[in-house]
Amino acid sequence: MRAVSLKRSRCFRLLAVAGLLVAVGASAAWASSARVKTGSYSAVTSQGSAFKFKVVTHCVKNPATRCLYSDTYPSVPAPCPNGQTGGGVLNYPQGAISKSGKLSVTEGTIAAGTYVKITLKITGNSFTGTLRALFPEQAGEALPACDTGTVSFSGHRGS
Repeated sequence: MRAVSLKRSRCFRLLAVAGLLVAVGASAAWASSARVKTGSYSAVTSQGSAFKFKVVTHCVKNPATRCLYSDTYPSVPAPCPNGQTGGGVLNYPQGAISKSGKLSVTEGTIAAGTYVKITLKITGNSFTGTLRALFPEQAGEALPACDTGTVSFSGHRGS
C-alpha cells in the first residue's frame, strides 16, 4: 500500500472545500434569483393612478417561470399634438419575469405610432417599473401620436 503525503492530501482537501464553496455559492445565487414571489401586487404610478397585477407560475412551458398578469389597469393621460389629452385606462402587455425579477415587454413600435411598453424589477416584496404608450389621436389617424411619456410606478406585494 502506498502512503499519501500530507502535502498532497492537504491540497486535495483545499480543492474539495473550494469546489464545495463554489457549488454552494452558485446554488445560493440561483435560488435567491428564483425567489420572485407569486401573488397579488399593488402599484401606484407617479401620476397617482393605482393598479394591480398578479405574478403566477406555470404560465409558459417551463413550470418554474413566473409571469405577470394584469388584474386592473392604471389611468394614464397622454398629451396629444393637437393640444387635447388622450389616454385613459392603459392595457399594458403581460409576459414572463426573469429569475432576477426583471420584465420588459413591448408591443408595437414608436415609428408606427401604436406602442406600449412596460418594464418591471421585483426585489423581495417591493418593485419599481415604468410604462409608456403612444397611440393615434383618433382611431385610424396618421401620426403624430399621443404620448404618455415614461410613467414610473412602484408598489409592494399584497393587497
